[in-house]
Amino acid sequence: MLKSGKETIQLDVEKFDLNRSALYFIDQNRSKREAHTDHELVSIFLPYHALGYDPLIHPPVLSLSLDTALGRFLSASIDAAYQELDHLSQNELSVLSESLSGTLRGVFAHRTKHAKYPNSRNDQVNAIKSFIEKNLNYSWLSADRICQELKLSRATLFRHLADFGGVNRYILSLRLNRAYRDLSEAQPVRGVVKAVAERWGFSSQAHFSRVFKEEFDVSPASLVGRWAQKPHDAAATDNASQQGNIFQYSSDIAALKWAYERYR
Repeated sequence: MLKSGKETIQLDVEKFDLNRSALYFIDQNRSKREAHTDHELVSIFLPYHALGYDPLIHPPVLSLSLDTALGRFLSASIDAAYQELDHLSQNELSVLSESLSGTLRGVFAHRTKHAKYPNSRNDQVNAIKSFIEKNLNYSWLSADRICQELKLSRATLFRHLADFGGVNRYILSLRLNRAYRDLSEAQPVRGVVKAVAERWGFSSQAHFSRVFKEEFDVSPASLVGRWAQKPHDAAATDNASQQGNIFQYSSDIAALKWAYERYR
């Protein structure tokens, strides 16, 4: 929820413009790049299962207009929750957490209930993306295999993914973004670059390193461990807990700290 300003983000290979006119459900597990960060926002992180989100079915970004009653209600609820956060007891915090999570889940379910793809073209695009996502780590993934499995002509396949630079470019971009995430979160051990390259279907480490450098202007090896959990983070968490910080009540403090550092 943007409190001021606006933002443009790129998730994998798709760009989205965010502003104060809506609330946004965003799949933060996708590789994210920010093209504009002149803003102030409020974020709530939830695991997929808590929200009922399926990355193979639901879009990476879903908006809820603040011109609707439901949008205004949710906005007011989030504002009220944040205002009271520092004054809550442990029991009250648990109740608030469950209540707000339930509200968000209900709003998300309502927003997606009738958000079916309205025509065959979108059905096909969704099927193509889902198939690619499910098989992204297999080296055999190709335009011919997609056409064979989904009963599509090559012309139809290439037309549907033209906005993403074509089939091969779309697959390569997804693989590189997944590899970027894995390398950033990996511990610096021998062979990690080769293992990540193989995991995402690259034929050789040399080819992987070359296209990775072309895409991100950094080498894969230089990126290893950038977002990895550091031992001192756990110690800091224990220290904060001993001091009675309100966030001691969250069992997922390490994950929340990691998400904050990664996406702030």
